[in-house]
Amino acid sequence: MPIAQPISGLLNIDKPPGLTSHDVVAQIRRLLNTSTPSLQNRHRRHDQISNASPKVGHTGTLDPFATGILLIAIGSATRLIEYSHTWEKTYQTVFILGASSDTDDATGQISKTTYPKPKMSIEPTRTQIQAALHQFIGPIKQVPPAFSAVKIAGERAYKIARQANLSGRQGSNPTLQPRSIIIHSLQITHYAHPKLSLAITCSTGTYLRSLARDLGTVLSTGAYVQELCRTQIGPHKLTQSIKLKNLTTKQLKERLLPATALIFHLPQITLPDDNVAQFIQGQTIGEQGTTMNHTNNTLSLRSIDLPSPTYQTSQDDNSTTFAIFNQSSTLIGIAKLDPLTHLLHPVKVLIT
Repeated sequence: MPIAQPISGLLNIDKPPGLTSHDVVAQIRRLLNTSTPSLQNRHRRHDQISNASPKVGHTGTLDPFATGILLIAIGSATRLIEYSHTWEKTYQTVFILGASSDTDDATGQISKTTYPKPKMSIEPTRTQIQAALHQFIGPIKQVPPAFSAVKIAGERAYKIARQANLSGRQGSNPTLQPRSIIIHSLQITHYAHPKLSLAITCSTGTYLRSLARDLGTVLSTGAYVQELCRTQIGPHKLTQSIKLKNLTTKQLKERLLPATALIFHLPQITLPDDNVAQFIQGQTIGEQGTTMNHTNNTLSLRSIDLPSPTYQTSQDDNSTTFAIFNQSSTLIGIAKLDPLTHLLHPVKVLIT
């Protein structure tokens, strides 16, 4: 009997409103569990069939009220999630001007903005809003919302904020440090006060609730997010997503993208068969006495035709990250290549 291959890959899910990202992960896990072998199969030899439930995780959370793309990694693909964090994300959102929310979205306690005179209100023009938005484009520092999953001394900020609200302690919301983000583009798609519709492309780690809050401060109107839909993450688009409510075990397997969908942007090295075994064992390729076979000749790693050194380089060292494949074009792991020594160091081994 052939050995069962563990399920692994990436799902592009269209998350509905009202569910947390964890809820979606749990639902996918339940679907996978229903497709595990029956009890009688579990008596078969362990080398013939795998009964362990695969790991499930997401590449980036969406707030419960938000909709749109939620990329779900399954099995060994969960080990590649970190390589998606450089991808840009695109959103369609609606801000409400003239009011604020303690959660910076429509689910919180809404407070209308008060103005110096009772009958006075501020309705900024489209030109004024465009000018205000311009200062948020590019690399900026952004303070996450008080109600966020950011940890403060080991505790989630939203738990601290919630406890402060329940106890009625004013000014007891958590103090969060600003974070570096990049907003690549901000486009007004529609404006009819108080509703402001925007198309936004930004880096991982950007909070659009914080953007609404900060825009409201600049305009002196207050603002919060009423609607939020994520329409793209890297190359993955909402038009390619599958509705969660329509997802069956059969569809899950049919729509599952290969794990390589998470590392398509990395440069690749294909190892000769002799070096694949060394890589799987965690050995550095290119060390003294270690060679690579290429076109029937034996030569050092330094001699092979490597991709340009201008590929993605980590910020904490001078090595370059590569996706490693065997001769059958199967992804076997991730490695870092030292451009000075040309030693290839395994970072993640995905097959055994």
